[in-house]
Amino acid sequence: MQNFHLFLVMGLLVWSCYSFIGFAIVGPFTTSAFKCLPKSGIINDVPFAIIRVYQNSQSPPGIDPNALKTLTNALTAGYGIDIYMEICRGINATSQINLVNTEIVAPIVTVMDNNGVFASDAYIFIKVEPSSNPECSWEGYSQSDNCNFLKEAAGAVVNWNNVWTPCIFSTARIWRQFFGSSCDTFATDTNAPLWYANYDSTGQVHSV
Repeated sequence: MQNFHLFLVMGLLVWSCYSFIGFAIVGPFTTSAFKCLPKSGIINDVPFAIIRVYQNSQSPPGIDPNALKTLTNALTAGYGIDIYMEICRGINATSQINLVNTEIVAPIVTVMDNNGVFASDAYIFIKVEPSSNPECSWEGYSQSDNCNFLKEAAGAVVNWNNVWTPCIFSTARIWRQFFGSSCDTFATDTNAPLWYANYDSTGQVHSV
């Protein structure tokens, strides 16, 4: 599990090993709401948000209907942005990634360009976790098949002409449950960094 970085969603707070504070946003969020968030500890003095663009809890899974507007509002408020998706194991990986590209990435890159934000600096986090939607469960597949699915997803992002960088967000426990040792070279094989949350009893985050 080398090459893992630290990623934690704590309410709206994200704290990474790169020592910046950002916000993980789910649902509609207005420009004025972004401007009200605390701005201390932001990397390079630029506030930062990671916004959900694809959800798998509902049936059928699909694009978060609030995502594009929330991303636009974040940029208007002067935020740098990344995106994350709750990928669904039961749907072809490439088709999900390409849908995010068509419905979210392509239109928001234009907005980013208009706001002087470089799209090549952006990340898409592919979130790996248990889902309440049976269609999206990882449990019914072998660990090696799960690894191949995730590699396909990361590769599909790279095929966006390398504009956005794919990253994987999970936890060490979930990673071992779904992939075992079959994906130990994932980051090296795909050039997609692995990020995970590690909590102690007080809810604080510690790197491993």
